[in-house]
Amino acid sequence: MKRTGYILAALVELALLSAPVKAQTLQVLSAEGDPNSVAAIKWAAAEFKKTHPDFDIAYQTVSFTEIGQKIIAATAAGAAPDFVHLDDFATSVLADQGMLETAGDVTDAIGKDDYFPVPLEAVTFKGKVWGVPFSNGFNILWYRKDLYEKNGLKPPKNWAELLENVKKLHGNLPNVGQMYGIALALNNSNHTNDTIQNFMWSNGATILDVSGKLVIDSPEAVEAYKYLAELFKYAPPGVAQYGNLEVMNAFATGRVAHTNYPARMVLQIIRTNPKLADMVGAVRGIDPETGEYYDDTKIYVDKLGLSDADRKVLENVAVQRFEREHGKLVAARLFVVS
Repeated sequence: MKRTGYILAALVELALLSAPVKAQTLQVLSAEGDPNSVAAIKWAAAEFKKTHPDFDIAYQTVSFTEIGQKIIAATAAGAAPDFVHLDDFATSVLADQGMLETAGDVTDAIGKDDYFPVPLEAVTFKGKVWGVPFSNGFNILWYRKDLYEKNGLKPPKNWAELLENVKKLHGNLPNVGQMYGIALALNNSNHTNDTIQNFMWSNGATILDVSGKLVIDSPEAVEAYKYLAELFKYAPPGVAQYGNLEVMNAFATGRVAHTNYPARMVLQIIRTNPKLADMVGAVRGIDPETGEYYDDTKIYVDKLGLSDADRKVLENVAVQRFEREHGKLVAARLFVVS
């Protein structure tokens, strides 16, 4: 990685660069293995190839659980990838170990004003930028809308209401069969970290305090752990081994009534169990300062003030990212295209 000096989370960013490298094949290591994402990345690689014909892109995927070990092993063997897809936590760890080059010249070339402050701060470590942000990840509380309607339930607004709904939709339900109240990640994976921190943050707990002291044993944190332990009583058997894929599949196959998962759950359901698509709902959070939904992507896109050409680039990525027919719907929502 020190040969090229940049961390890229996707090849869309790669098309913006002209970094000097000796190798003719650029090795890209990523945890993004979703078929639609891979298709979008291949499209970006082809676009890059048009302006950089001397380079090829070799794209390899591993799980988020394995990517850190893969990077360390490849570097030790003298075969470090040129670009890697990391979250902000792994970025700071590898940067501290001297395994990465800074990426500030890349973000400067793109334009720091084009970034929202928080994503850029997330890859800033010891006063230097170590990565090129490309997306913000967030989890959504998904629920079975059809089961809520049948049982007279309302989307939960707090922990107590969620637990009560989980309990009511757990067990052998009439005309449904065996249903588990909730599926959450519990194995040694990034998704488990995300899940636990989601509940910690919603209870006012943090990993570190403002002075950098570890505070995972604070009363707020302990309360979040106890609440999660209560939720796990209503999870499917084997939940201790659940990670990203297991949680996604448990909900998408209709086995559980709730889960905490990113927005790509929609794609998994459309692709593998389309009859469930109209039966799921998401608890949406509203920004108290603006009154807008946190997950309304169009608001963010509109506020960027993009040119027609730049919006077209994002439209192409959206179409490549999703299935063809659903990509058109997403593009129409985001970019107002015909």
